[in-house]
Amino acid sequence: MTWIRNSWWHGIYGLCRKVYTNLMRQLMVAEVNFEEAWHACFDAGLASWRTLRTQHAVRLFNDRLASELAEPEPCLEIFRQLTRDQASAYQVCSLNHLAQLVWAQTSAQPLPGWLAKHCPVSSCSLT
Repeated sequence: MTWIRNSWWHGIYGLCRKVYTNLMRQLMVAEVNFEEAWHACFDAGLASWRTLRTQHAVRLFNDRLASELAEPEPCLEIFRQLTRDQASAYQVCSLNHLAQLVWAQTSAQPLPGWLAKHCPVSSCSLT
């Protein structure tokens, strides 16, 4: 009788042990799968957040450049007028200097005709 009881108990114990081991294995596999899915979700969220943060920083930088460093239209018009004035002054100076040049082996006779044709400013002269 003892032998039967022990063999019966041994069979139940072995069955319970197999069930317990199988359940623990399934639980551990499920836990690993859950951790993998969680880490994949976290990595995707982190990448998305980094992209969003970078786009936001670029947008703030562009807004700052547009607001602080952009020049208003009146200032731009003054700079354009200054550029035109400087260009015309340079042209007058360079043409006056050109009027004083006489090339070697040539006379100054053709120069007044050329200046009249190419110099729109009346201040160009040979003196």
